[in-house]
Amino acid sequence: YPNYFPPQPSFGEAVKRIHEANSFVVPYINGRLWDTGDKNWKKLGVEHAVVRDKNLHSVVETYSNSDAILAVMCPSTHLWKNIFSNLVKKLIQEYQVDGVYIDQLAAAPPVLCFDSSHKHTPGDGEFWVRGYRELLHKARLEMKKVNPETIFLSEGNAEPYIDLIDGFLMGIQYPNDIPLYTAVYGGWTIPFGSRVWKEDIEEEVPFYVKVGESFVNGAQLGWGYLSFLASYARPEMSNFLVSLSRLRYLGRKYFVFGEMVRPPRIVNSIPIIKCKWSIRPTKIGEAERPAVLHSAWRSPENKLGLIMVNISNNKQKVKFQINMHRYRLIGKNYKVFRVDKNNSTLIGSYSSPEFVLRLMLAPRQGSIIEIIPIDEKDNHIIYQEVRNEN
Repeated sequence: YPNYFPPQPSFGEAVKRIHEANSFVVPYINGRLWDTGDKNWKKLGVEHAVVRDKNLHSVVETYSNSDAILAVMCPSTHLWKNIFSNLVKKLIQEYQVDGVYIDQLAAAPPVLCFDSSHKHTPGDGEFWVRGYRELLHKARLEMKKVNPETIFLSEGNAEPYIDLIDGFLMGIQYPNDIPLYTAVYGGWTIPFGSRVWKEDIEEEVPFYVKVGESFVNGAQLGWGYLSFLASYARPEMSNFLVSLSRLRYLGRKYFVFGEMVRPPRIVNSIPIIKCKWSIRPTKIGEAERPAVLHSAWRSPENKLGLIMVNISNNKQKVKFQINMHRYRLIGKNYKVFRVDKNNSTLIGSYSSPEFVLRLMLAPRQGSIIEIIPIDEKDNHIIYQEVRNEN
C-alpha cells in the first residue's frame, strides 16, 4: 500500500471482459495505510505524514496474513490527500474502472494524532472525520471529472461519509443483527453484501437465511464465498441468489429511493427455522428465523412495498394484517399487485384501509407485493403529507 501500479498484466484485459459482459469493475485499495517497506517511503518522506501517538511515535499496524508493517496515515496531510486523489484518478482514467472500493475507511475508528506539524490541533478528535471528508471530496471531484457515473464504496457504515461514499459493505454478521441503519438511512445510502462463509454454503440452510435476510433488509446482494458457491453442486442455491438479485432490481424504487417502515404483522402461524450461523469460520453460533422473512418500504410515489421471502423448502401460507392509515397512505380504495419480471399483476382490491392479505409462497421464493392508494376517480394518489411515526 499504496503502490499499486503497475497492476497485474491481466488487469486491463479483465476489466475489458467484465465490461463486455455488461458488468462493473470496482477495484480494491486501502484508504488509511502505507506499507513502511514500500520503495517510496523514504523518497516521498512519508514518515512526516504518519499519525503520531502522544509519545510522538509513529502509529503502525500489522495483520496476521502479512509480515508488512503498515503506518496509519494522517488524513489532514496534503501528502496523503494528493496520493489518494491521484490514485483514484489514475484507476478511473487509465483503466476505465467504474469506481473504487476503499477498504477500512468507513470501518476503522479515528486514531488521535499528536504531530504538531500537521494541520490540526494535536490530540484533536475532530480532525479525523474532517480530514477524510476533505480527502474524499477532493478525490470525488477528480473522479467525476473523468466519469460522472463512477462511485465510491467502503467497508463499514460510518454516518459522516454518507454523502461522499455511495455504498457500504456492511453484511449481516451476527445472528441478532437488526436493520436499524437501513431503517434510519434507507433512501440515502446503499448497504451491500451478506457475510456468507463457505461453511454456510455447505450447511445450506444458513445460506438461505443470510441471503434472504439481506434481501428483505434492503442490501445489494453479493460478496461472501460466491466463487465457492459457483463450484458447489447446488444450482438451486445460485438460482436463489440470482432470483432475489433480479427481484431487488425490480424493487429499487423501495430499496434505493424509499424508506423502510414498520412491517405489518403476520397473523397466522409460521414455522421456525433453526440453523448454524458462521460468524467467522472459527466461530459458529446458532440462529432462529421464521420461515417467511418480510419487511415494508414506502416509495417516493406513496406506494407501500411488502418485501418477503420464504427461506424454507416447503410452500408457506401467510396472512398479513394491513392497516394503510398506519403508513399515512389514505385512499378510497387500495389495489394490490404482485411485482415479477417487470410485470405487475393485480391480485386484489380493497375498499377499507384495514384488510387481511392472504398469500402463498413457493419454497425458497421471494416476492414483492405493492399496495397503492386509489382516489374516487380510480387514480393513484401521488402526494400526501407524511408525518414521522412515533
